[in-house]
Amino acid sequence: MEQHPIVAFLRARYVEEEKTIRSLDEIDGNEVVGIEVFTEKDYPCQQVLAIGQKRALAELKVKRKLLDDLVPNVEYMDGVIEGEWSTPSNVADQLLKLLALPYFDHPEYATLVDQAAT
Repeated sequence: MEQHPIVAFLRARYVEEEKTIRSLDEIDGNEVVGIEVFTEKDYPCQQVLAIGQKRALAELKVKRKLLDDLVPNVEYMDGVIEGEWSTPSNVADQLLKLLALPYFDHPEYATLVDQAAT
């Protein structure tokens, strides 16, 4: 089965975020303070990170788990709903759009959301 374009987009953003988080200096054990500013041209992630590094990495782990475990199950249920009731269901697309929303300012975001709507 082909990977949903928004899933691929999110996986790429998560890799970039992890690199950024791991590159920031630790202060007082796990406290990370850093500012990453990029132009639209070299956009990995525009963020101010002022939470613990362990927490930031744990949040990325949860985001990846949502993509790995939850999205496939929701896609499956969409198919069951469509098959049972002959009604299209797009809960998986809606879930992916919500997960992608924090990246609304990324140059690829608008194109992906528009493609998912069609």
